[in-house]
Amino acid sequence: MRKNSFGVRCAAAFARCLERDCSALRTLHLSANPLCGVRHECGSYEPSGMLALATALTLNTTLRTLNLASTRLGLVGYQPLLACLRSGPSSLTSLTSLGLSSNGLGCKGGVALATALEGNTSLRRLDLASNAIGAEGGACLAKLLELSTALTRLDLRSNDLRACIGAFQLALEVRGAEAELRL
Repeated sequence: MRKNSFGVRCAAAFARCLERDCSALRTLHLSANPLCGVRHECGSYEPSGMLALATALTLNTTLRTLNLASTRLGLVGYQPLLACLRSGPSSLTSLTSLGLSSNGLGCKGGVALATALEGNTSLRRLDLASNAIGAEGGACLAKLLELSTALTRLDLRSNDLRACIGAFQLALEVRGAEAELRL
């Protein structure tokens, strides 16, 4: 479902379908579809589409790949997804690949994602390219890479992480050849 202007209404309808039966769903690509809908005067988007989708995805135990690149999540729309990623009985614990590039997550988003993924034992690939993650978010993600037993590929291109290169070097030294980092 790439580049179809999926939008908030379609996201809600799609979410209702997923709630009924998503046991066979292994891969979901919704890149370039504005899941967060209407833009407010302050520049943020209404997260209703992502909220509906995240709620449906909490029921899924088979999803392996989720690509939400360029879906206008921002920090507000990103919150429902973070709740799904946290370990627990209703979470995306089977997810092995997550694509969130070009969503304007910023520094707070990088920190929040690193926190949500602490202890995650399934996620292998994480794409956060072009999100303005910044030094603080980068440092938290470097720590996640260092401590993770699962994460083997982290894409952080176009995030200006020069200030935390040392943290990434340390993470790669600890992880050795089992981790790939794209800066």
